Amino acid sequence: MDKLTEKLIKRILWDYTISPESVYAVISGKKLKCAHWDINQIFVRMLERLSWYDLLHIYGVDGIKCYIPHNNSLCLIDKEV
Repeated sequence: MDKLTEKLIKRILWDYTISPESVYAVISGKKLKCAHWDINQIFVRMLERLSWYDLLHIYGVDGIKCYIPHNNSLCLIDKEV
């Protein structure tokens, strides 16, 4: 994990005492959960709090393309709109 990724993970979970290394292990597929956070919850939180360029840095284009269609808990558009 590079310094920027560590900084971004700290930014999304500033209000929790979870190490960036544990979160990165979930993002990279080495662990299923850290504390009560799974990959779906982490990804949604990143979408809510990070810029598109930050997401690209962490996941890459291919990672985002592969992940979004499989995330059943992701709701990016208000259904009433």
